[in-house]
Amino acid sequence: MWQSKGKMGERQNVEGRKRCLSFAFSTFNIRHSIFIMLAHYTYIFLAPHLDDVVLSCGGQIAQYTQAGETVLIVSITAGNPSLDNLPPFAQAHHISWALDEDAVAGRRR
Repeated sequence: MWQSKGKMGERQNVEGRKRCLSFAFSTFNIRHSIFIMLAHYTYIFLAPHLDDVVLSCGGQIAQYTQAGETVLIVSITAGNPSLDNLPPFAQAHHISWALDEDAVAGRRR
């Protein structure tokens, strides 16, 4: 877990050891956006799925926000699934729950 304190581009982990994060992005806009994000948030959590950070770090995030720290959660893969690519077990549940692709997408909004 990284805490964004100190100079731009320099971060400290929770134990206080300094680490340098480098980003290899090809366009200025992406790199600029990341540095703005790092400047405005004390903690940034990256989640491969929508519920990963909440389930694994929810208590810690609650403590940070109650202490007045700024927290950002970035979900990396939040696309709408195609029902055709679901395994038969999941397809059966979607059918029994009367969920089609539009209903799944609507619940994510």
